[in-house]
Amino acid sequence: MWKEAYTKPFLALLQRYAGTIVASFAGHTHMDDFRLIGDANGRYAFALITPAVSPIFGQNPAFRIVAYDSEGGIVDHTTYDLANLPDANPLGNTPPAWRAEYTFTQEWHLPRVDLPSLDHLFSLIQDVPAESERWHTIFPVSSPLYWPQISDAGDNAARAVRAFRCASGNVLLPDYGQCYCNAPN
Repeated sequence: MWKEAYTKPFLALLQRYAGTIVASFAGHTHMDDFRLIGDANGRYAFALITPAVSPIFGQNPAFRIVAYDSEGGIVDHTTYDLANLPDANPLGNTPPAWRAEYTFTQEWHLPRVDLPSLDHLFSLIQDVPAESERWHTIFPVSSPLYWPQISDAGDNAARAVRAFRCASGNVLLPDYGQCYCNAPN
């Protein structure tokens, strides 16, 4: 999603310091997502993409709390969503009701939030239909509005799901294109 002039130096830094950098955090996509970062020699980093507090693209507002160990590795994270979006208002008559949508290790039955766990999760959402469907729900933070608004023209939703799923595991454009063009819906 970056211009190659920015991507190459950033990825080179992540690769050079892969033994030091335990996680990267990003935003911008407004979804609860992740990216696996690597090249032909394998994956060497990941980024957790934090969901947005704004419902601008039909996703549910959310935030994430991360638990980490003494070395800075991520032990777990919990995503909280706005349970009463239609009723909450800025005047304070109905205050926002935040709830824990899911906790990573419990939801995905993985030991912690690290590169091996996210690599395994990517395989699950690519290859196991039930896990793919669960990811499909969590990605827009359990919003019932997100997928219907992009699926009004036939198989747009299936293409969008495939596009986002492929993006999670394929940061480089050629790898993404290979995944998107060859992956089943």
